[in-house]
Amino acid sequence: MHKFIFLVLLGCPMFVWATQCESNYPAAALSQGTKPNIHHGVNFVEPPYAGFDPCNGSVDLKINDQSDTFVVVLHGGGGLDPATTGIGKRFEKAGFSVLMFDAFKMNKISRDGIFWAASVHAGSTGRMIYFSGLASIKWVMKNHPERSQKIIVYGLSTGGTAATHLAATDGLDRLKMVFAEGPANAGIGLPDKLLKPVHVFYGELDNFGGSTADEFLWKRRSSCLWNSPSYNMPAGNNSKCNYSTWTRGDRGQTVEEWVAEQKNKNADISFRFIDGASHAIFNGRDINSLVRTTPSGIKLYWTTGAKPGVADKLFDELLTVIR
Repeated sequence: MHKFIFLVLLGCPMFVWATQCESNYPAAALSQGTKPNIHHGVNFVEPPYAGFDPCNGSVDLKINDQSDTFVVVLHGGGGLDPATTGIGKRFEKAGFSVLMFDAFKMNKISRDGIFWAASVHAGSTGRMIYFSGLASIKWVMKNHPERSQKIIVYGLSTGGTAATHLAATDGLDRLKMVFAEGPANAGIGLPDKLLKPVHVFYGELDNFGGSTADEFLWKRRSSCLWNSPSYNMPAGNNSKCNYSTWTRGDRGQTVEEWVAEQKNKNADISFRFIDGASHAIFNGRDINSLVRTTPSGIKLYWTTGAKPGVADKLFDELLTVIR
């Protein structure tokens, strides 16, 4: 009898935790080249997209009972990687509660980072990151109200683009500011109206995904083919620049132009460059430049990392902004 009671009591916490899971999201479906004007071989992930499941194996959640500030970190187009976890661990050591996760695995698709970054349409990756990011903020507010009086979103690359859309999303009263590191202008575009402060920054050498070594990310005018139409998201510049509206030669705004437009609208936005850095500043590595070839044969420059000491200095500056 005593053994039976022990087993029942031991099982209770497991049952309570299981009821908090939201793992009933259907697996997202990949499709190839079926959109207007898109050539075969480009993969899409169709809606609906997963929200946030705290029981997903990719979730890294750290709660600091002494802090009222929660940092949600959004990865880039290749999924959760050392650059994402690198900045997340810094926020954790600085005393904040931190949430990180892989939005692609949240959608129950397990592929490597190169597949996501080089073979999947940027609109699909951007949407997955945005919708799981939005759901994660709502989950944090509901389940950790005392620890999330102030919420900060830090997004890298495509996650930085998604972060700007979160800054334009209604109903996120506790979201206080957004950091967008190296946001791309392609995929889900950039929002028309910001509701929260946004801090945009790039490594001065950030040519990530460029066709030449000096094609810098913030000056890139991507083809409208690489934007998806709006889908249950804040209105943005992708509404008139996407694969459905595309005609030959159509290209969208640069991030630099978008920032200037936001400043003209009196948005609370800053824009700066980091000396001695490239893309993925917090990946823990010195600057490294590679040339990768996509499945369609396009060569792209992938320069990442930062010179020693640069990430440390930048993080101290971020803390000053927060505090």
